[in-house]
Amino acid sequence: MVKHIVSWQLKSTFSESEKQEKLLLMKNSLEELPKKISFIRTLEVGINDPQIDPNNHDICLIVTFESAHDLEKYQNHPEHLKVKELVKSLAQSRACVDYNF
Repeated sequence: MVKHIVSWQLKSTFSESEKQEKLLLMKNSLEELPKKISFIRTLEVGINDPQIDPNNHDICLIVTFESAHDLEKYQNHPEHLKVKELVKSLAQSRACVDYNF
């Protein structure tokens, strides 16, 4: 099994209300992917709670796959690529970890 963990910091040019709107758009878009990509085993999206730590990244994605091959297929899947373009338009930084478990 492979776990794919990604976190993003949204662009600092967004107002607080714009930021919340963009975070929900990202969350909803990411959470639709399992309906469109059958080999996603699990998918979870979390929005950072700034009351806990406002310096963390704003949002994270945790996806589980059966294999590295499935992760590679996901990376190139047209539905993932659509969401990736949306995320790239909203985020200023990204961090990622992939590991076997």
